[in-house]
Amino acid sequence: MNKLNIIYIHTHDSGRLFSPYGYKAPTENIEAFAKDATLFRNAYAAAPTCSPSRSALLTGKYPHTNGMFGLSNRGFSITNYREHMVSFLKENGYHSVLCGIQHEAAHFNRPLDGGRIIGYDDNITTKTSLKALDDKRTWDSENCQNACAFLRGYRSAQPFFLSFGMFCTHRPYPQTKVNDTNYIRPPEGFPDTKELREDFAGHFAALHHADDCVGRIMDALKESGLYEKSIILFTTDHGPAFPFAKASLFDSGIAVALIIRVPGNQATGDIKNSLVSHIDVLPTLCELLHIPKPQDLQGVSFARHLREKGWDEPVNDVIFAEMNFHISYEPARCVRTERYKYIEYLDQEYSGQNLSNIDDSITKTRFMSNSLADRKKPHRLLFDLFYDPNEKNNLIGEKAYEAIEGELGKRLLSWRRETGDPFLTGLQWQNHWIVNKRESVLPGSEKKDDFVEGHAPS
Repeated sequence: MNKLNIIYIHTHDSGRLFSPYGYKAPTENIEAFAKDATLFRNAYAAAPTCSPSRSALLTGKYPHTNGMFGLSNRGFSITNYREHMVSFLKENGYHSVLCGIQHEAAHFNRPLDGGRIIGYDDNITTKTSLKALDDKRTWDSENCQNACAFLRGYRSAQPFFLSFGMFCTHRPYPQTKVNDTNYIRPPEGFPDTKELREDFAGHFAALHHADDCVGRIMDALKESGLYEKSIILFTTDHGPAFPFAKASLFDSGIAVALIIRVPGNQATGDIKNSLVSHIDVLPTLCELLHIPKPQDLQGVSFARHLREKGWDEPVNDVIFAEMNFHISYEPARCVRTERYKYIEYLDQEYSGQNLSNIDDSITKTRFMSNSLADRKKPHRLLFDLFYDPNEKNNLIGEKAYEAIEGELGKRLLSWRRETGDPFLTGLQWQNHWIVNKRESVLPGSEKKDDFVEGHAPS
């Protein structure tokens, strides 16, 4: 067996808020890795919520195709787990190991159930209920220790796939000192207020912890001699848990970090600007590993960008993303080119804000106190990203952009037809799905009146 191992490292709700992407974030280990790898500056998730995003990356199919319409902890699932990357790699001689969070099966508080459903050979996740931990970083640290021990002790000639997933930077954030907020500025698109600075300070504290775990994994890989025998993939699932980021199709919701190292390839240290999607990862791995790819993958390979220094020809002229369910039902689709973004909300009966799809936070409270609940949601949006990178100026109906609007609308409809989007004919809801009403406010509510009839927790 001479295939490269695969190390899949992923954080939770982080977007691109890392120092390799220009943010003053405490992520020196991730930045050091980026300089010894290939960094993609225009990578996007196929969905802005946890389970759908991860399922797309790990099956090479969009969520509405693979069946993961919502969160696994709310009853949603991949239709056929034999399409999961773990099953595919096992069929091609790989030993599979789960360590830490996964969000593609069962509840992430039950790591044994999820690993079994997906089909991992080994599950070295610390058997602790996340719900019981005040500081979730403890769980990440223990899992990091488990992963490092596995790497240092692996002696088999059989190649392996290791998924190391962190709870960070999911909320709740670690407590921070007041002085930590003095020199922090929220990313572009967010108001620079004291409350938001405090909130982002918590996010950065979680980032610092995640970065420490990444550094420890890299040390273990190098000490064990596996660093030069492994493809190392670092990414996150979607944007951070702030209003108009996570659970939205704005770039703040679907933009992700993507850093990949392939031993011996010329593109080490390169920065790539081509549009790539999470669904392109599996076909890329197939090409790099010389494994015939499944015929029904919906992404394309960007392996040449990892092989050749300076090669940055377009991978995709457009990328697509979708939203279906998070806490409440909020189906939407988008198409993005390098310059333009077009979004359609599919629920024509509701134009209010789906407030329960926004995680509770200092920032949400600040937005709520500034009439967030009263803002209406247009059913179609068009943005010129060159002049409006923060996506604030909706150009639908502007005469100068009529041709762009028409073209992108046709591209989106064509993609939906080609990929069998069930929302075109009417999605059949399953009885076991847990879904809040669109008007609900609190994502963690346990009140029966906050749930769609027949879709409350049992």
